[in-house]
Amino acid sequence: MHVLPQPHPRWRLLGAFGLAVCAGSLATLAGKASAGMAWSSATAIWGLLAGALGLAGADFVSGVFHFLADRFGHERVPVLGPNVIAPFRLHHEDPTAMTLHGVAETNGDNALIQLPLVLPLAVFAAPAEGSTARFFLLATAVAFFGGVLVTNQIHKWAHAAEVPSWVAWMQRRRLVLSPAVHARHHRTHDRAYCITTGWCNVLLDRFGVLTAIDRAMRSIVPPTWIEPTER
Repeated sequence: MHVLPQPHPRWRLLGAFGLAVCAGSLATLAGKASAGMAWSSATAIWGLLAGALGLAGADFVSGVFHFLADRFGHERVPVLGPNVIAPFRLHHEDPTAMTLHGVAETNGDNALIQLPLVLPLAVFAAPAEGSTARFFLLATAVAFFGGVLVTNQIHKWAHAAEVPSWVAWMQRRRLVLSPAVHARHHRTHDRAYCITTGWCNVLLDRFGVLTAIDRAMRSIVPPTWIEPTER
């Protein structure tokens, strides 16, 4: 069996820092979204729509990123290779290994990837101040970046032998990725790439989105960066 490199300890520390900053940024965005809003049934409906849209966006991104990490690049790529790509490849060989990871190791990669976007948004975004449009946009951003941030945690729960009762409740209602939905990916490794909620699997699997991405990537990346699809 090919032994893949492990993430560098400093990368894990950097991930812990990124996780803390992202959490603070999301709290700031949530505060700006609620600032000056008069809460009503209409506001709640807009909030639910924003939450659903943001989580769907996070799920779509998780599927595309998962597909790219499975199919392209290798562990020798500087920085990202041993710290991001290699863990994805190891996961197919040992799906339950991630259940032994701590919070920072599980979620640090996603925190670092989104930090350059979520931090400036938290700093410079204007508070809602009663504007339904700004409230909707900020709430969508909170749901999207929050979903991206906890995607690997949700993925980890889908492989865990036991999860908290509230997580199991959300899994049964398809609010987060369920073990049954994710099992489809591990049976063939060519479908069901979305690992936040699983909502976008139909879009990616049936409408040729991943096929188009695969074709585009194969035209621009070196042949040595393309993983064989046979497993």
